Amino acid sequence: MALLVMAALAPTAQAALPNWSGLWEGVGLIPAASGGFATPVPDIIRDFGSPPPYTPAEKTKFQAHLKAFDAEFYSDRNPLKPLCIFGFPTNMLFPIQYFEILVTRQETAIIHSGIEIRHIYTDGRAQPPREELWPTHWGSSVGRWEGSTLVVDTISAGGNFAANVLKPGENLVWILAPGPQILAILDDQAHYVERIRMVEPGVLEDQMTIYDSTQFMAPWKITRRYQHVKGVSRMVHEDCEGNDRNPIVNGRFTLK
Repeated sequence: MALLVMAALAPTAQAALPNWSGLWEGVGLIPAASGGFATPVPDIIRDFGSPPPYTPAEKTKFQAHLKAFDAEFYSDRNPLKPLCIFGFPTNMLFPIQYFEILVTRQETAIIHSGIEIRHIYTDGRAQPPREELWPTHWGSSVGRWEGSTLVVDTISAGGNFAANVLKPGENLVWILAPGPQILAILDDQAHYVERIRMVEPGVLEDQMTIYDSTQFMAPWKITRRYQHVKGVSRMVHEDCEGNDRNPIVNGRFTLK
């Protein structure tokens, strides 16, 4: 009898979750046929809000670190340069590829059209203890539902795009303009809290707060929005070059 009751309740519980199906893209990040983005890059940067609130000493360190990173990233010594990995939080703050959101009771998965997948566990588990974590491009994420808002806690996000410059746990917040423009270099102690919700039909919003007590004077708050992709009904996986699936005809992208 208990199993029958659970089976009867399961569809109702699942139906209470929001419907975020379909493909999504970052508002303002639609590629222009002439190259770059339809929205001017300065406007995209302005949408990030305030710059990272570095302490004066940490800002000086960041600027020196940035010069060293640029020199290494564009050198022939960086074997990871061709890879199409953006990592968290960049893949949420500056998603230049389509993504899908698969919502279940136990987990929400954010699946990008490249090779990146975020797993946000909503089954009530806590974050693993620090000694059981290691930095990855996407970090460790757990979440909970507050009504129709997904609250996500992410730690241990980091990656090593330039092995000779970045330390193993350091993490980039960057945009393409059209080359990489680094807004911040964080470490794997940074803590990210997101509130993801639908603010109007076809528009999702991610309110992200980044906590970094070793570098910031205050939490860094950023809000990004995503819009439903029209005219595409299934995921088309790609690499950074799009696999030549988007020829330009009469000044507009097409899909083949």
